[in-house]
Amino acid sequence: MSRIDRKAEEGMAILESAVPLVEERSSFGAESKRNLRYRSGRLTEVEDRLDMIKKLEKKYGDGTEGIMVYLHEAQEELQGLERSEEQKDEIERELEVREAQLLSMAEQLSRKRGSQQSKWPGSFSRN
Repeated sequence: MSRIDRKAEEGMAILESAVPLVEERSSFGAESKRNLRYRSGRLTEVEDRLDMIKKLEKKYGDGTEGIMVYLHEAQEELQGLERSEEQKDEIERELEVREAQLLSMAEQLSRKRGSQQSKWPGSFSRN
């Protein structure tokens, strides 16, 4: 009987020493469960992105490489349009400056003609 008790005591000692490890693993399991819930939201996000990629592949080309080629071409076209818009704005500003210069020159010419006409009465009249 002492032999049975001794084995039972050894078993109990082993079980008692395992209690802290079981408690630690239990808290680890709860934390893992929380992470899994968080990751399930992430899973939905990833699935949505995969659906979007499939739609883009169908529309713009096979695979992500086809999509990236289309994206690159679209970005280049957009940059060209932006440069065109900047050039248009620059040309419009230059046109405004030249119009102002022409108006000033026209006014000067008109004044000169007026002063010449007053010096030579009758010589600039129309018949």
